[in-house]
Amino acid sequence: MLQLTCWLAPLQGHILHQSSADASLSQHSSVRFARYWDGPDPTALWVGDGQELHTLLEQYVGLSVLQGHAFFSTGTAQGLEELAQVMGVALVVTDLELLELHERLSSVLRRYRSWELRLVEAAGRRHSIQDVADCGAELAGGALFLLSTGGRVVYYGGHACLDSDPAREMLDHGILSPATATTLLPKSEGVPSLVCQAMGSRGKCWASAVYKGGSLISHMLLFTPTGWRDSDTGPLLELVSQNVSRVAACREGRYWAGADFKTLLADLLTGQLTDEEEIRHRFSLISRIPQQFCSFIIVEPSRPGSFADPPSALLAQLETIFPESNAAVYDGGIVLLLSRPDRDFQPAPIFDQRQLQELLVHYDAFAAISNATSRRSMLRTNYLLTKSVLQLGRALRPCANQRIFFFEDYAEYVSIDLCINSFNALLGHDDIIYLTHPDAVKLYRYDLLHKTNLIDVLYYYCLNNGSVSQAARAAYMHRNTFSARLAKLQELIKADLTSGELQQRMVFSCKILRYYDRYAKINLGKRLCVSLPQEGKE
Repeated sequence: MLQLTCWLAPLQGHILHQSSADASLSQHSSVRFARYWDGPDPTALWVGDGQELHTLLEQYVGLSVLQGHAFFSTGTAQGLEELAQVMGVALVVTDLELLELHERLSSVLRRYRSWELRLVEAAGRRHSIQDVADCGAELAGGALFLLSTGGRVVYYGGHACLDSDPAREMLDHGILSPATATTLLPKSEGVPSLVCQAMGSRGKCWASAVYKGGSLISHMLLFTPTGWRDSDTGPLLELVSQNVSRVAACREGRYWAGADFKTLLADLLTGQLTDEEEIRHRFSLISRIPQQFCSFIIVEPSRPGSFADPPSALLAQLETIFPESNAAVYDGGIVLLLSRPDRDFQPAPIFDQRQLQELLVHYDAFAAISNATSRRSMLRTNYLLTKSVLQLGRALRPCANQRIFFFEDYAEYVSIDLCINSFNALLGHDDIIYLTHPDAVKLYRYDLLHKTNLIDVLYYYCLNNGSVSQAARAAYMHRNTFSARLAKLQELIKADLTSGELQQRMVFSCKILRYYDRYAKINLGKRLCVSLPQEGKE
């Protein structure tokens, strides 16, 4: 829907009178002469001399059928302006000749219709929003950015007008900072609006919103050159918005915030995409092309299905913590592919762990983070391992407050989990207890019979390289208590716990026992034929 001001630009210098300049008009399909009037038609712009228009309007005095119509006059007639105001019609009086006035208005209509056809063609070519963004940027001779509701750049088209600070910010970081967004984006949601910010000699930045089904799905920023006609911006962005919404609503449409990555992710994880070169090509098409190394981050709610659908707010907050990521809702959770220039991730992760922890607490969710890989064909493996870590971490976490699980901290548990499957396939049972050190099993039996926790003392003592102080802190015990239990432990077993190799063996054995107890939910005491004392008896 065009504003009357959009039709006034080619008439500047020739306007004698104008009314209802901010009126919204219908979609126009023609520019017609008033002398050929055959009844009300709000889709036409009517052109005539002052007397013709006055005579025409007089026929409908007292009626409301002409409200919203627009009339352009060559000269005026007595009482014409007052009559137009009373009847609620838009009127523009010019000093142009009739044919020239008609041609100038027709040229505007031809330009807008040409834009409409080109954008519709771009939207339908591959059902791709990227094509719409490219076409819109080309028509403006500038650059066009489509942002997610969280301010992340989802699509970008054009190569001109990129020397302003906001454009450079989005190109360099892939996201519009909250401070810049406050300045550039419309302040109110739900009402279509157009915001303009001058970029000095570098042109202007125009911001608008894109809606789908009444819901905000994107912010749109258009950077135009200094020679761009301002009155064209509203119609162009409206056409771009319409076609973006059309593609987003189309069943075949595969590209929207996260949809491109989600499609790629689904193809990877279902085994439909396995060729390394084809995978690299597909990665080059998503909104945030990853650097050499990638890490998966999987966020899942503690209760399946408890995330909002779609979890837009959570996605936006995760994008703030991980701006260099692609994100998608997948398999009941949120999957992020974090882009990295190198493998380094631990022990000092490059994100705010406290902020992520607070977010997970707020949404009652957990996150698992994989190691980095440069092999795109191994991403499926990385994803599946990360899913395992998410399940293992929830059951085996040492602290109830822990909600972030790194693969490195649970890699041995993953190995134990895989070992169960191998035992079943090779030996027909899952008794991997046979892989543990006999002294670890002995302590486990003793703990069951005497309700002690010597197996935990063994674990933390070996894990901390024989340091009583460090082991006591890790086990949340007083040093004297830990020392006393360590002495009892050493009475029961004769293994040399100063040996680094044996310490490693004991830690792995303890993890197998923990896996049985906390994750596999297997009654290991029954398997070990431990006859537990009855309540109240020793």
